[in-house]
Amino acid sequence: MAKFVASACSKPFGARIFVKSETSGKIILSAQGFEYKNVDDNSEMSYIGDFWIDEKYRGKEIMTQFPKNIALFKNEVHSSMKASAFLNFKEITGNLNEYFDRYESIYDKNELQLKPDVETGINLKKICQIPTKLLNAYDQQIFPYHREHYFEKFLKQKDCFSRVALNSAGEVIGYGSIINHNGSAIIQPLYADNADIARKIFCGILKEENLDFQRLYLRTNEDIYTWIQPLLKDGVEARRNKHSVYRYSKEPPKGFDMNKCFAFASSKVCPI
Repeated sequence: MAKFVASACSKPFGARIFVKSETSGKIILSAQGFEYKNVDDNSEMSYIGDFWIDEKYRGKEIMTQFPKNIALFKNEVHSSMKASAFLNFKEITGNLNEYFDRYESIYDKNELQLKPDVETGINLKKICQIPTKLLNAYDQQIFPYHREHYFEKFLKQKDCFSRVALNSAGEVIGYGSIINHNGSAIIQPLYADNADIARKIFCGILKEENLDFQRLYLRTNEDIYTWIQPLLKDGVEARRNKHSVYRYSKEPPKGFDMNKCFAFASSKVCPI
């Protein structure tokens, strides 16, 4: 039987968790968890991300032991994990109340075509120019939980290039960011009222920041991944492969607005 050891990090909202073998002391499972406080009448939510299990130990036993023995995760538990490692999630865990798939699209830079900006009435600002209160209010329309720490610790990192879209009244109508690292540009997240605004944010970041990359990564759900099609060269079709699955261990959360989610946030910290 594996020995469970939880160690705190990112206080007060998270912990890094390691599961070790009692006999060898080898780490056989690692994950990180976050506690999200509710907005309105939602239940509080715990999220387990960056989830990994040694291939030798993957199975129902370890999954049913985790995370019920971890006191931190006492409410709703959401998990993200590689689809390649969990092809039959229900068989492995013995429990699957609800889930949805997450898809990944990968494009070479030379497959993109950034069209001239013809959209009127939409202004782009850097995220540091927008009061956090306004950004939080928009974010909670999509993900109805408090994650102010997310903006401070992720969206304002040096390798994260972000923009916020405002309408003519100065209201937030979308925001997004691109991580540029080792030749890869990763869109995470991209939220907007509609696809035109999403494309405006995406193109604005690439044009204004003049990012140097070879590959573009987009992670979203199956119903919305084609928003990027107008920005692909003729003959290039929007495409995706299954990347991860999400599981709700209790009742699914209320209020996720997937229609405004054009790219997920990092699965290490949040379900969408």
